Amino acid sequence: EIAFHAAKGCGGITGTVANGLLLASQVAFSGRPQISLIQGWVGELMEVVAQNTPVSLPAVLSFKRLYDKVECGGDETRPASACEHSHDQELYEGAVRDPHYTWFYRVSSLRSIFTFRSPHGSEPPSSPLLLLFGGADQAIPLAHGRACVAAVRDAQLQPGAAKDGKPPPPALLRFDLREGHQILAQNAKGAAALIVQWATAVLDGALAEILPESPDLSLS
Repeated sequence: EIAFHAAKGCGGITGTVANGLLLASQVAFSGRPQISLIQGWVGELMEVVAQNTPVSLPAVLSFKRLYDKVECGGDETRPASACEHSHDQELYEGAVRDPHYTWFYRVSSLRSIFTFRSPHGSEPPSSPLLLLFGGADQAIPLAHGRACVAAVRDAQLQPGAAKDGKPPPPALLRFDLREGHQILAQNAKGAAALIVQWATAVLDGALAEILPESPDLSLS
């Protein structure tokens, strides 16, 4: 999310890779009514009551969803509904021990995840976007990722979106039906290979030749 919005405000960024995307203030998050409550008066009341008191992140977010382990058997085409989910305790404990993680936030900071509106409005990034998703992600479902990419492409088609007469930069979606939310940590080799291929295509100006969506962590 941070990388996506940073790319809209910094002309020096030549490409953006995002592991999941919310755009919660622009794209409705279906199936999670609690998000609407946080965005509305309930969230405003929580801010007033809590003020600057730090709140523990695991107390308000489901870390079983965020740190999930997915087992889909031997069939790579099985839908996410056919996969079995469990909590990746080892990955979670590693994150707890990581000194760079932040586990306490103000309510206003947590709420801004779902309410932030970019000062650039619906303006699309001026650089190519690669969006990675776990097809079995329970925290941010693949359907939401597709809706986010559609919103980016819609913004790119608006009058005046093209700059200097150039076509808008491609927004690509890549996903793996056998992966959950922690796709970068649990399939680091596949994700890294894809990012290197994508970065090379960005530098070579070859992105226009690539399919915009593929259920495979590969550009080919």
